[in-house]
Formats: sequence, C-alpha cells, structure tokens
Amino acid sequence: MDLPTLLASDLIPLAALGVIALEGLVLLARRRRTGRGPAPRLVVSFLASGAALMAALYFHRRPDGVAGFGLAMTAALALHLWHLARLPRA
Repeated sequence: MDLPTLLASDLIPLAALGVIALEGLVLLARRRRTGRGPAPRLVVSFLASGAALMAALYFHRRPDGVAGFGLAMTAALALHLWHLARLPRA
C-alpha cells in the first residue's frame, strides 16, 4: 500500500484506536499485578481523550459524519478537562 492510499483509508485512526486500547489494557494489568504505575482513573481519563480524538478523525473523514465529529470532539474536550481535574489529586 502506497502512502497516499494509506492516508486516504481509515486504517490510521482505527489502528491508533487499537493501540490506545492495548496500551490501556497493559497499563491497567501492570498496575493490578505490581501495584505500581499510574492510577486507573488517570489511565482511563488520559487514554479516553486520545481515543475520542481518533474517533473525531474517523468521523471527519465521512461525508455524513458531522454529528459524530462534533460529539467526538466534545467528548475529547470533556475527557481532557476531567483528566486535568484529576491530576492535582493524583
């Protein structure tokens, strides 16, 4: 697959969503097994905001994805703010 074809496909945002999910699972499993690492609520709030941004990118590429794009961007903002509110208590 050449670069223009790759950039025109949905592979990048979907692959990024998969990597974000895998990273979350690894971090949560490590925390459960060793007791070390970031708190689960921080992992979820941080990675969920990134996942919402990737969902926004996915919807942005759709001709009828305006509502999904707006919802995903609003979710990303809310999740970023939630994450920032959790940091001083961590």
